Amino acid sequence: FGTIATEFSVGSHGSALLAGNLDVPACTTCHGDHDMTSLRTQKTGQRDLAAVAICVWCHGNKRMMERYALDTSPVESYMSDFHGMAQRGSLGAVATCADCHEAHYCLPSSHERSRMHISNRGAACGECHGESTETFVMSFTHKKAAREPEWGVVKVVTVVYVVLILVTIGAMLLHNAVIWLYFARRKLRYQKRHGTVGRLNTFERFWHWTMLVSFTVLSVTGFALSFSETTAIRWLYEMGFTESARAFLHRLFAVVLILDSLLFFGKTLLTRSGRRKWWLGMLPRWQDFKDFFATMSYHMFARKEKPRFGIFNYAEKAEYWALWWGTAVMVLSGFILWFSVDLPADAPLWLVPVAKVVHFYEAVLAVGAIIVWHLFHTIFHPEEYPLGTSFMTGKLTKEEAEERFTSEAVAEQTLPPETFHVDALHKPKWQHDEHS
Repeated sequence: FGTIATEFSVGSHGSALLAGNLDVPACTTCHGDHDMTSLRTQKTGQRDLAAVAICVWCHGNKRMMERYALDTSPVESYMSDFHGMAQRGSLGAVATCADCHEAHYCLPSSHERSRMHISNRGAACGECHGESTETFVMSFTHKKAAREPEWGVVKVVTVVYVVLILVTIGAMLLHNAVIWLYFARRKLRYQKRHGTVGRLNTFERFWHWTMLVSFTVLSVTGFALSFSETTAIRWLYEMGFTESARAFLHRLFAVVLILDSLLFFGKTLLTRSGRRKWWLGMLPRWQDFKDFFATMSYHMFARKEKPRFGIFNYAEKAEYWALWWGTAVMVLSGFILWFSVDLPADAPLWLVPVAKVVHFYEAVLAVGAIIVWHLFHTIFHPEEYPLGTSFMTGKLTKEEAEERFTSEAVAEQTLPPETFHVDALHKPKWQHDEHS
C-alpha cells in the first residue's frame, strides 16, 4: 500500500490533488467508496472497460480539459484506433489507458520517468508486442495531426480516399440507377398500355400513396429521436433540421395517416364493392393455408404446378391485417405519449413507460416488415423486378394476371373493354416491347 500511495502522490494526479486541485481523480474516483474494490479482482473485460471509462470521465470532458489548456483528442484518437475499437468490441483484452500511462504513477510523456517517454516507450509497447522498432512505437500517438507536421500526410490520404469513395461509389450508383430506371420505365409504360386487369382504382392508389408518404416520414422522424447519435441523423441536424421541426413533422404526418385510414374505412365500409373487396375478400380462409404450403412446395421443387390465388393471396392478407393492427397500436401508444400531461391523475404509473416501449418496438416491427416482406413482394421478387408498377397504374396485363390468379379471379378483375388502351391487346412480353 505504501508503494502505491507514494507513486500516486508524486504522479501527475496525486501531486495536483495534494496541491488542492479537486478536479483530478482521488482513490475513490476509480475504486469506489463503500464498495471499494480492486479492478484486478474483476473479470478481465469488465476491468479493462471500466478502467477506460474512468479515464474518459475527465479526459473526455471538453469543458474540463479546456480549463487546463488541454483537449479531448487523446480520448477521440484512442477510441478510433485499434486499442479503443477492440476495447469496445470485446470488452477488454487490449491495452487500456493505464496499461500505457500507469494507473497511479501517471506522468506526462515529456517526463523522463514516464512509460511514454521516448526512451521508455519501446519497453512499454514491448510488454505486449515484443521487441518493437522505433518506427512502430512512434507510429501511434494521441496528439492532433495539426500539431504533428509529419502526420499531415495522413490527413491528405484520408481526404483523397473520401473523395475517391464518394466519386467511385456515386458513379456506380448513378450507372446502376440509369439501367434500373430504364427497365422500370419500360415496364410502367407497357403496363399502362396493355393493362386489362384492374388491381387498384384511383381512390385506392391515392390511399396507398398517402400511406406510403406518411409512413416514411413517421419512420424517419421517429427514429431520428431514438437514434439521434447516428451519423445520418446527426448530418440532418447539422444541415438545419431541428428538434422542433422533427416533432412537428412527426405529429403532422401522424394526423395525415389517421385521416387517410379513416377515409379508407369510410369508403370501403360504406360501399358494397368496398366491403366485398377489402373486408370480406381479406378474411383469412383455409384456402390461404393450403396456398402457403403449395407455394413453399413449388419453390422447393416438391410440386410441379405453380399455385394460383384469389384476388388477394395469403401474403397480401397477412400484411393487410398487420397494417391495421400496427396502425391501431401506434395511434393508441402515440396519443398516450403526445398527451401524457393530460392523462387522468389516477392513471397507472406504468402507462407512459409501457407506451414508450410499445411505440418504439412496434415501429421497429413495422419498418422491418416493410423492408423484408413488402419490398420483397413489390420490388425484389424475381417475377416483379425491377418494380411492381400496379400501385402506380392500378393495372396488370392479362398475362401477368393469369400467372398469379385463378381464372375466376382474373375474370372478376378484368376491366370493361371500353377502358382498354388502344394497344391493350397487343401482347409481347414487356421486356420485348418497343424500345423507346
